[in-house]
Amino acid sequence: MRRSLAETEPAAGGTPVRRASVAIVLCGDCNAPSVCFVVRARRPGDPWSGDVAFPGGWAKREEESLRDAARRETREEIGLVLADAHHVGDLTPMPISRFDSGIGIIGASVFHIGGSRPPLRLDEREIARVFWVPIADLHHPGNRIVVHWSRSGPPKPRPAIEFGGHVIWGLTYRVLVRFSNLVTDGRSPLRADAG
Repeated sequence: MRRSLAETEPAAGGTPVRRASVAIVLCGDCNAPSVCFVVRARRPGDPWSGDVAFPGGWAKREEESLRDAARRETREEIGLVLADAHHVGDLTPMPISRFDSGIGIIGASVFHIGGSRPPLRLDEREIARVFWVPIADLHHPGNRIVVHWSRSGPPKPRPAIEFGGHVIWGLTYRVLVRFSNLVTDGRSPLRADAG
């Protein structure tokens, strides 16, 4: 897995107005790890309020790398310190849109923290809870569902994953599909989401 992810580098070029980054945190056996997800706290005015996500958020202006932003956000949100030794690789950033308008980019950095899950300290203003999902369960056909959602007009079907009562969809699902395609050499069983 480290080899396939190490080949992807963050895209070069101009910096968009807003940059976000998430940490895909893996724990357990390297051949069958689990992935860390958070449930965002419900907050007025937050478009991702209550959603399942990876730890992460908006980068600060002074943060040159999206990886640094992902590490900082993970430490702030769930109290997990991600060391350089944990870093596996980075996914190429992709655009974020809201109401059909581009609002920036999102990057993802992958970390493997070892064999056992560490104790976490949640910032309850931002994170309601944390849960872990084995990669095998993310790929299991019985966990794939469709959600119907639209910004305007009739709801459209969107691919998603349901696990333990949590629904992984939208931007988080799209990042997950890109990660899955890398670790399966393009043979991910997850269906792409056109967004």
